[in-house]
Amino acid sequence: MIMFFNCFTGIVMYARYHDCDPLAAGFVSKADKLMPFFVQDVVGHLKGMPGVFISCVFSAALSTMSAGMNSLAGIVYFDYIKPHIRHTERRANFIMKTFVFVTGVYCIIAGTVVEKFSSILQMVYSIGGVTFGSVFGVFLLGMLVPRAHGRAAFWSVIASMVAMFYIVAGSQGRNHYDTLPSSVEACPALNITGSNMSPLLPTAANILDNIPASDKGFNILDLSFNWYVTLGAIIVFVVGIPLSYILKPEKTAKFDVKLLSPIIQPFAKYELAQTEEVLEVITTKTKS
Repeated sequence: MIMFFNCFTGIVMYARYHDCDPLAAGFVSKADKLMPFFVQDVVGHLKGMPGVFISCVFSAALSTMSAGMNSLAGIVYFDYIKPHIRHTERRANFIMKTFVFVTGVYCIIAGTVVEKFSSILQMVYSIGGVTFGSVFGVFLLGMLVPRAHGRAAFWSVIASMVAMFYIVAGSQGRNHYDTLPSSVEACPALNITGSNMSPLLPTAANILDNIPASDKGFNILDLSFNWYVTLGAIIVFVVGIPLSYILKPEKTAKFDVKLLSPIIQPFAKYELAQTEEVLEVITTKTKS
Protein backbone atom coordinates (compact mmCIF):
# COMPACT_ATOMS: atom_id res chain seq x y z
CA MET A 1 0.00 0.00 0.00
CA ILE A 2 2.83 2.39 0.82
CA MET A 3 4.54 1.71 -2.52
CA PHE A 4 1.20 2.14 -4.32
CA PHE A 5 0.64 5.58 -2.82
CA ASN A 6 4.26 6.55 -3.49
CA CYS A 7 3.93 5.63 -7.16
CA PHE A 8 0.50 7.27 -7.42
CA THR A 9 1.92 10.48 -5.94
CA GLY A 10 4.72 10.38 -8.51
CA ILE A 11 2.19 10.05 -11.34
CA VAL A 12 0.21 13.00 -10.00
CA MET A 13 3.38 15.09 -9.75
CA TYR A 14 4.35 14.24 -13.32
CA ALA A 15 0.88 15.16 -14.56
CA ARG A 16 1.28 18.57 -12.93
CA TYR A 17 4.90 19.27 -13.90
CA HIS A 18 5.39 17.51 -17.24
CA ASP A 19 5.47 20.83 -19.05
CA CYS A 20 7.30 22.75 -16.29
CA ASP A 21 9.98 20.55 -14.79
CA PRO A 22 11.03 22.01 -11.40
CA LEU A 23 14.45 20.42 -11.76
CA ALA A 24 15.11 21.89 -15.18
CA ALA A 25 13.66 25.25 -14.13
CA GLY A 26 15.95 25.37 -11.10
CA PHE A 27 13.18 25.45 -8.50
CA VAL A 28 14.70 22.43 -6.72
CA SER A 29 18.24 21.09 -6.77
CA LYS A 30 17.52 17.33 -6.80
CA ALA A 31 14.65 14.90 -7.19
CA ASP A 32 14.37 14.15 -3.46
CA LYS A 33 13.13 17.71 -2.91
CA LEU A 34 10.26 17.45 -5.39
CA MET A 35 7.71 16.20 -2.84
CA PRO A 36 8.02 19.15 -0.40
CA PHE A 37 7.97 21.50 -3.38
CA PHE A 38 4.79 19.81 -4.67
CA VAL A 39 3.06 20.17 -1.29
CA GLN A 40 4.04 23.84 -1.00
CA ASP A 41 2.91 24.46 -4.57
CA VAL A 42 -0.51 22.80 -4.21
CA VAL A 43 -1.60 23.63 -0.65
CA GLY A 44 0.86 26.38 0.25
CA HIS A 45 -1.94 28.97 0.14
CA LEU A 46 -3.77 27.15 2.96
CA LYS A 47 -2.34 28.28 6.27
CA GLY A 48 -0.96 25.43 8.32
CA MET A 49 -1.12 22.72 5.65
CA PRO A 50 2.61 22.74 4.76
CA GLY A 51 3.34 22.61 8.49
CA VAL A 52 1.03 19.62 8.91
CA PHE A 53 2.85 17.84 6.10
CA ILE A 54 6.29 18.55 7.60
CA SER A 55 5.13 17.46 11.06
CA CYS A 56 3.77 14.19 9.65
CA VAL A 57 7.05 13.49 7.88
CA PHE A 58 9.12 14.21 10.98
CA SER A 59 6.76 12.25 13.25
CA ALA A 60 6.98 9.16 11.07
CA ALA A 61 10.75 9.45 10.71
CA LEU A 62 11.42 10.07 14.40
CA SER A 63 9.12 7.29 15.61
CA THR A 64 10.71 4.77 13.26
CA MET A 65 14.22 5.91 14.17
CA SER A 66 13.43 5.86 17.89
CA ALA A 67 12.08 2.31 17.76
CA GLY A 68 15.02 1.13 15.68
CA MET A 69 17.68 2.73 17.89
CA ASN A 70 16.15 1.43 21.12
CA SER A 71 15.74 -2.07 19.67
CA LEU A 72 19.34 -2.03 18.45
CA ALA A 73 20.56 -0.92 21.88
CA GLY A 74 18.63 -3.73 23.58
CA ILE A 75 19.93 -6.38 21.19
CA VAL A 76 23.55 -5.23 21.52
CA TYR A 77 23.32 -5.17 25.32
CA PHE A 78 21.64 -8.52 25.89
CA ASP A 79 23.55 -10.43 23.20
CA TYR A 80 27.05 -8.96 23.43
CA ILE A 81 27.46 -6.98 26.68
CA LYS A 82 25.34 -8.68 29.34
CA PRO A 83 27.17 -12.06 29.20
CA HIS A 84 30.45 -10.33 30.10
CA ILE A 85 29.35 -8.02 32.97
CA ARG A 86 27.44 -8.21 36.22
CA HIS A 87 23.89 -7.34 35.19
CA THR A 88 21.82 -4.80 37.12
CA GLU A 89 18.83 -2.77 35.96
CA ARG A 90 20.61 0.52 36.63
CA ARG A 91 23.71 -0.54 34.72
CA ALA A 92 21.63 -1.88 31.83
CA ASN A 93 19.67 1.38 31.54
CA PHE A 94 22.85 3.47 31.58
CA ILE A 95 24.61 1.34 28.93
CA MET A 96 21.60 1.22 26.60
CA LYS A 97 20.92 4.96 26.91
CA THR A 98 24.58 5.67 26.19
CA PHE A 99 24.44 3.41 23.13
CA VAL A 100 21.31 5.20 21.88
CA PHE A 101 23.03 8.58 22.34
CA VAL A 102 26.14 7.46 20.43
CA THR A 103 23.98 5.98 17.67
CA GLY A 104 22.03 9.25 17.42
CA VAL A 105 25.23 11.27 17.04
CA TYR A 106 26.34 8.87 14.32
CA CYS A 107 23.02 9.30 12.51
CA ILE A 108 23.36 13.10 12.61
CA ILE A 109 26.88 12.93 11.16
CA ALA A 110 25.80 10.41 8.55
CA GLY A 111 22.86 12.65 7.62
CA THR A 112 25.22 15.45 6.60
CA VAL A 113 26.95 12.99 4.27
CA VAL A 114 23.79 11.43 2.84
CA GLU A 115 22.43 14.90 2.08
CA LYS A 116 25.05 15.25 -0.66
CA PHE A 117 23.92 12.09 -2.50
CA SER A 118 21.84 12.47 -5.63
CA SER A 119 19.12 9.96 -4.71
CA ILE A 120 18.61 8.87 -1.10
CA LEU A 121 15.81 6.45 -2.06
CA GLN A 122 17.99 4.46 -4.45
CA MET A 123 20.83 4.37 -1.93
CA VAL A 124 18.58 3.08 0.87
CA TYR A 125 17.05 0.41 -1.37
CA SER A 126 20.46 -0.65 -2.60
CA ILE A 127 21.99 -0.99 0.87
CA GLY A 128 18.88 -2.64 2.30
CA GLY A 129 18.60 -4.97 -0.67
CA VAL A 130 21.65 -6.90 0.54
CA THR A 131 20.00 -7.96 3.82
CA PHE A 132 16.26 -7.26 3.71
CA GLY A 133 15.57 -9.87 1.05
CA SER A 134 17.43 -12.62 2.91
CA VAL A 135 15.66 -11.81 6.20
CA PHE A 136 12.25 -11.76 4.53
CA GLY A 137 13.05 -14.94 2.59
CA VAL A 138 14.29 -16.95 5.58
CA PHE A 139 11.12 -16.16 7.55
CA LEU A 140 8.99 -17.33 4.64
CA LEU A 141 11.19 -20.40 4.22
CA GLY A 142 10.58 -21.44 7.82
CA MET A 143 6.85 -20.78 7.54
CA LEU A 144 6.18 -22.45 4.19
CA VAL A 145 8.72 -25.30 3.89
CA PRO A 146 8.24 -28.06 6.51
CA ARG A 147 11.61 -29.66 5.73
CA ALA A 148 13.56 -26.41 6.22
CA HIS A 149 16.03 -26.45 9.11
CA GLY A 150 18.75 -24.27 10.61
CA ARG A 151 21.66 -25.35 8.44
CA ALA A 152 19.73 -24.92 5.20
CA ALA A 153 18.43 -21.53 6.33
CA PHE A 154 21.91 -20.35 7.33
CA TRP A 155 23.55 -21.20 4.00
CA SER A 156 20.61 -19.88 1.98
CA VAL A 157 20.90 -16.53 3.78
CA ILE A 158 24.66 -16.43 3.14
CA ALA A 159 24.12 -17.23 -0.55
CA SER A 160 21.44 -14.54 -0.86
CA MET A 161 23.57 -11.85 0.81
CA VAL A 162 26.66 -12.69 -1.26
CA ALA A 163 24.68 -12.68 -4.51
CA MET A 164 22.88 -9.43 -3.69
CA PHE A 165 26.12 -7.76 -2.62
CA TYR A 166 27.61 -8.64 -6.01
CA ILE A 167 24.55 -7.32 -7.86
CA VAL A 168 24.33 -4.11 -5.83
CA ALA A 169 28.06 -3.41 -6.08
CA GLY A 170 28.17 -4.24 -9.79
CA SER A 171 25.16 -2.06 -10.61
CA GLN A 172 26.76 1.12 -9.28
CA GLY A 173 27.33 3.45 -12.19
CA ARG A 174 25.32 1.24 -14.57
CA ASN A 175 21.73 1.90 -13.62
CA HIS A 176 20.33 4.92 -15.40
CA TYR A 177 16.57 4.93 -15.09
CA ASP A 178 14.83 6.57 -18.00
CA THR A 179 12.37 9.29 -17.07
CA LEU A 180 9.27 10.41 -18.90
CA PRO A 181 9.85 13.35 -21.23
CA SER A 182 9.46 16.76 -19.65
CA SER A 183 9.94 20.37 -20.66
CA VAL A 184 9.86 23.91 -19.29
CA GLU A 185 7.57 25.37 -21.96
CA ALA A 186 4.78 26.21 -19.52
CA CYS A 187 7.04 27.74 -16.88
CA PRO A 188 7.06 31.49 -16.26
CA ALA A 189 9.68 33.44 -18.18
CA LEU A 190 12.98 32.14 -16.81
CA ASN A 191 16.59 32.54 -17.80
CA ILE A 192 17.34 28.82 -18.21
CA THR A 193 20.81 28.02 -19.45
CA GLY A 194 22.50 24.77 -20.25
CA SER A 195 24.26 24.78 -16.87
CA ASN A 196 21.06 24.36 -14.86
CA MET A 197 19.17 22.14 -17.25
CA SER A 198 18.09 18.92 -15.55
CA PRO A 199 19.58 15.62 -16.64
CA LEU A 200 16.00 14.37 -16.75
CA LEU A 201 15.59 16.10 -20.08
CA PRO A 202 16.71 13.85 -22.95
CA THR A 203 19.51 15.26 -25.07
CA ALA A 204 21.52 13.97 -28.00
CA ALA A 205 24.50 13.41 -25.70
CA ASN A 206 22.73 10.81 -23.56
CA ILE A 207 20.58 9.22 -26.24
CA LEU A 208 22.70 6.04 -26.13
CA ASP A 209 22.08 5.74 -22.39
CA ASN A 210 18.33 5.86 -23.00
CA ILE A 211 18.28 2.79 -25.21
CA PRO A 212 15.70 0.37 -23.73
CA ALA A 213 17.15 -2.57 -21.85
CA SER A 214 15.32 -4.96 -24.19
CA ASP A 215 17.44 -3.66 -27.09
CA LYS A 216 20.73 -3.97 -25.19
CA GLY A 217 20.05 -7.48 -23.85
CA PHE A 218 19.25 -8.51 -20.31
CA ASN A 219 21.90 -8.17 -17.64
CA ILE A 220 21.23 -8.93 -13.97
CA LEU A 221 23.29 -5.87 -13.01
CA ASP A 222 20.73 -3.67 -14.78
CA LEU A 223 17.93 -4.86 -12.49
CA SER A 224 15.95 -2.04 -10.90
CA PHE A 225 16.73 -1.45 -7.23
CA ASN A 226 13.00 -1.86 -6.50
CA TRP A 227 13.43 -5.62 -7.10
CA TYR A 228 16.44 -6.19 -4.84
CA VAL A 229 14.42 -7.38 -1.83
CA THR A 230 12.28 -9.67 -4.00
CA LEU A 231 15.30 -11.18 -5.71
CA GLY A 232 17.06 -11.72 -2.37
CA ALA A 233 14.03 -13.62 -1.03
CA ILE A 234 13.82 -15.74 -4.19
CA ILE A 235 17.50 -16.70 -3.86
CA VAL A 236 16.83 -17.89 -0.29
CA PHE A 237 14.13 -20.23 -1.59
CA VAL A 238 16.15 -21.43 -4.58
CA VAL A 239 19.09 -22.34 -2.33
CA GLY A 240 17.24 -23.22 0.87
CA ILE A 241 14.73 -25.77 -0.45
CA PRO A 242 17.32 -28.12 -2.07
CA LEU A 243 19.65 -27.78 0.95
CA SER A 244 16.77 -28.74 3.26
CA TYR A 245 16.80 -32.17 1.60
CA ILE A 246 20.56 -32.44 1.01
CA LEU A 247 21.86 -31.33 4.42
CA LYS A 248 20.94 -33.13 7.61
CA PRO A 249 19.40 -31.02 10.38
CA GLU A 250 21.14 -30.53 13.69
CA LYS A 251 20.69 -33.30 16.23
CA THR A 252 18.98 -30.86 18.60
CA ALA A 253 16.61 -29.52 15.92
CA LYS A 254 12.93 -29.57 16.86
CA PHE A 255 10.26 -29.36 14.18
CA ASP A 256 7.08 -27.77 15.49
CA VAL A 257 4.06 -27.69 13.20
CA LYS A 258 2.78 -24.62 15.09
CA LEU A 259 5.61 -22.60 13.54
CA LEU A 260 4.31 -23.27 10.03
CA SER A 261 1.76 -21.20 8.20
CA PRO A 262 -1.84 -22.38 8.79
CA ILE A 263 -2.04 -23.06 5.06
CA ILE A 264 0.90 -25.47 5.25
CA GLN A 265 0.10 -27.16 8.58
CA PRO A 266 -2.36 -29.74 7.17
CA PHE A 267 0.36 -30.99 4.80
CA ALA A 268 3.10 -31.30 7.46
CA LYS A 269 4.26 -34.88 8.05
CA TYR A 270 5.95 -34.49 11.42
CA GLU A 271 4.29 -34.39 14.81
CA LEU A 272 4.25 -31.56 17.31
CA ALA A 273 7.55 -31.03 19.06
CA GLN A 274 7.36 -32.19 22.65
CA THR A 275 9.12 -30.62 25.58
CA GLU A 276 11.44 -32.53 27.88
CA GLU A 277 8.83 -32.54 30.65
CA VAL A 278 6.25 -34.20 28.42
CA LEU A 279 8.81 -36.76 27.25
CA GLU A 280 9.70 -37.59 30.87
CA VAL A 281 6.04 -38.10 31.75
CA ILE A 282 5.55 -40.39 28.76
CA THR A 283 8.69 -42.34 29.64
CA THR A 284 7.60 -42.74 33.28
CA LYS A 285 4.16 -43.95 32.31
CA THR A 286 5.62 -46.40 29.84
CA LYS A 287 7.98 -47.88 32.45
CA SER A 288 5.21 -48.15 35.06
